Amino acid sequence: MSQIALNGLTADARRHTGSIVRKLTDVEYELLDLPLNLADAHARQRTFLEQTEFGRPDLEQLFDQSLVVSQRLLDEQSFMDFHRLANQVSAYRSPLFLCCYSSSTALEIIANFLRVRKIELTLIEPTFDNLADIFRRHLGRVSPLRTSIPNGLEPAVLDWLDQIDLRPGLSRALCLVVPNNPSGDVITPEGWSLIVEKCAAKQVLLVLDASFRLFDEAVCFDMYEALMESGVSFLAVEDSGKIWPTGDLKVAFLNSSRDIYHAISSIQSDFLLNVPPLTQLLLRWCCGRGVHFIRRGIARNRHFLRTTMEEADVGLSVASMSSRSSVEFIRLPPAVNSVSFAQDLALTEGISVLPGVQFYWSTPDPSEGLSTFRVALARDASVFERGWRGILEHLTT
Repeated sequence: MSQIALNGLTADARRHTGSIVRKLTDVEYELLDLPLNLADAHARQRTFLEQTEFGRPDLEQLFDQSLVVSQRLLDEQSFMDFHRLANQVSAYRSPLFLCCYSSSTALEIIANFLRVRKIELTLIEPTFDNLADIFRRHLGRVSPLRTSIPNGLEPAVLDWLDQIDLRPGLSRALCLVVPNNPSGDVITPEGWSLIVEKCAAKQVLLVLDASFRLFDEAVCFDMYEALMESGVSFLAVEDSGKIWPTGDLKVAFLNSSRDIYHAISSIQSDFLLNVPPLTQLLLRWCCGRGVHFIRRGIARNRHFLRTTMEEADVGLSVASMSSRSSVEFIRLPPAVNSVSFAQDLALTEGISVLPGVQFYWSTPDPSEGLSTFRVALARDASVFERGWRGILEHLTT
């Protein structure tokens, strides 16, 4: 990359220092305008959809419609469309949901609920650090449930549930991210049924963040069937924000079991009156076109990454080969530190990735985090290929 081009990047990129306690979202924002941004997991395929049958929405028409549409009807329609696309049949048969601006807003509402009810929380690790930050801000302490990559979520979760004792009342919660971010690990239908049954038996509130669900058909089985039949207390977050490249216009749904719905609804109404109708209409437009184009683009970039990685033979490896999510978690050669590696990429190549350290949110300096980094796949093929080739070349110099 030329020095002239680098001069324009340095002010923001230099703030991305080697500190291992920086929040991931802060790092993502500061690197947002780098020419080869492979850091944040937001959908940024700027030309991909124009080159497919997906097309572009008529925003003027959607805006006009947003001024006259019934808000209550639109809430129900957008909820139904999104959950039908994800095959969550039981959710839209017995809908108890709330609309939110984003998954983070939904998590903030959940954290308020946990604080008010004095419920202890266990959160899986590794996962994106803002979940832990949101919950710790309200609860003070969050217990980590360490999972092993690529062994998946199920063994660790089921083992934890087997070991805990039964307590009267709703005093504990377990938060899972499925598919997990950054690993893409999922839970099988059989494993999910066991987890739900054990949470119900041990009176554990089950919290699910399914923001990456639509990328992976393996978790597009009807999760709400087990939730509804078991009688478990649950809160589930479903989010459109990572799926379609809509300029971060998104809708999140906070779904609840009947026993705690009114308490959650009371907190949600303190945060917002409604989600903008234009955003919901845009979501419905996207749902009507499906996710197969999006999945195809993600799969293409993943294939390119894995094929060229093997050909380059620079000591990289994929942490979880079964991942189908819109990110890839990569292991570095033993001598390479992920924090320094990410900083050097930004400063010398104008390429941004996320170091793995902050995903291991319970400890400031884990060896696994220092040996891994995350790459976003939701990019136009030309941008992704240039960025990924730049990463491989950087490792050879």
